[in-house]
Amino acid sequence: MDNYDAFKIFLDDNEVRYDENSFDDGDRLVVIPQKIRSGALMNVMVIFSDIRIKILVLGFASLEDESKKDSLYEFFNEFNKRTGFFKMYLRGDEICVEGDFSTRIYDGDFNPEKFMDFIMAALFAVDGAYRDVMKILWF
Repeated sequence: MDNYDAFKIFLDDNEVRYDENSFDDGDRLVVIPQKIRSGALMNVMVIFSDIRIKILVLGFASLEDESKKDSLYEFFNEFNKRTGFFKMYLRGDEICVEGDFSTRIYDGDFNPEKFMDFIMAALFAVDGAYRDVMKILWF
């Protein structure tokens, strides 16, 4: 069983709602809708390929006023220094948080429960940054 199937079984066993899809290049995707403590709704995308697993947190905020871009970049730099593993950036006008894992770190020993801890860490990082991001966007 590959990492993708093992993760889907874990989600099913824990009654986690998700959607799935695949790409032409063979990568497969699980999308998990989430709501953080601050109330923001977002999607966690987990993309499985042969060489990596990527976590993307999308949909919690977007840039509508270009004059806020420099302030956002300053915040992203501080966030990225603090978190180390997860990176916040603009993708078009959408604010994203991303973490990337090499499948070699698992070396056939993928543990979906431990991997879910990484997803939760990404959500906690977003939740911790949410108020500051909104301050920049709204004021």
